[in-house]
Amino acid sequence: MRWEKSGTTWQVYVYRATDGNFIGTPVNSRKEHEGISYVHGRGEFYLEINGIGEWSNKVEEGRNLFKTPR
Repeated sequence: MRWEKSGTTWQVYVYRATDGNFIGTPVNSRKEHEGISYVHGRGEFYLEINGIGEWSNKVEEGRNLFKTPR
């Protein structure tokens, strides 16, 4: 998930879609900046976002960033 914000508060909570279980808080920011956050695991998730000020968020499907040796 790529995000940027210019407001005072930016929080993202992740829940598993199948059972609603809380997975984690990949973002909890109180200053202006941008970043990339990861949620490890497979499946469908939903986000609860709390933001004060301008913000944007882009969710990308995970990729295997490591090459497997042959």
